[in-house]
Amino acid sequence: CCEPATPDYNGRHGKGSCECINPWFGQKFLEHRGNPVYTCPTFCYVDCSSNCWDMGSVRGKGRCWSKAACKPVCVRQFREVEQSMEGCFAVEEDINFDNFLKRMVHDDDKVQKMIENSKQVTLTENPDGTWTINSGLRTSTFPLNKEFEETWDDNELTGFIIKDGSKMSKMYKHGDVEVIREEIEVSGSSLTLTLLARDGTKAVRKMKRV
Repeated sequence: CCEPATPDYNGRHGKGSCECINPWFGQKFLEHRGNPVYTCPTFCYVDCSSNCWDMGSVRGKGRCWSKAACKPVCVRQFREVEQSMEGCFAVEEDINFDNFLKRMVHDDDKVQKMIENSKQVTLTENPDGTWTINSGLRTSTFPLNKEFEETWDDNELTGFIIKDGSKMSKMYKHGDVEVIREEIEVSGSSLTLTLLARDGTKAVRKMKRV
């Protein structure tokens, strides 16, 4: 049985059987560590009283694991479920990000400080349907499918954001002129942020869940 087939696969199943559990279920910024969506097919955590033939233990941690528990049907079901975009992501690679910022901020020292202060990004879905993003530079809360106002380096911009599964597309205008496009895409434990300035300057930031 593969139930419940959800990304936050909980730790209340698996005793006496051979099924994946998540030791960090309910811990918002840790539960991805034990989520079979990310660990299978290499392994997943199982209850230490499970009957998995290949069960091993994590030394000194009181946790057990199995590869056999990553049943193909279960893995398929886990990955058919829309993965949440929520979480905390650390920047692993920046491609042309400094040049992109220079199109927005004409101060090299300020650009370097912005890069240093934006090594981690947090995405949160709020109860009212809005989203909040904290990039280390600023915290912004915005609705989906509705225009909103936002300030970038003393410029008042109008934003519009749509979400399609694990992808979020943003567009910002200054008056009637489009000045920035952003695309955020989450795949497993990875997040890719693509930015495009009005003059065609493109930047990509690659991140991992932490």
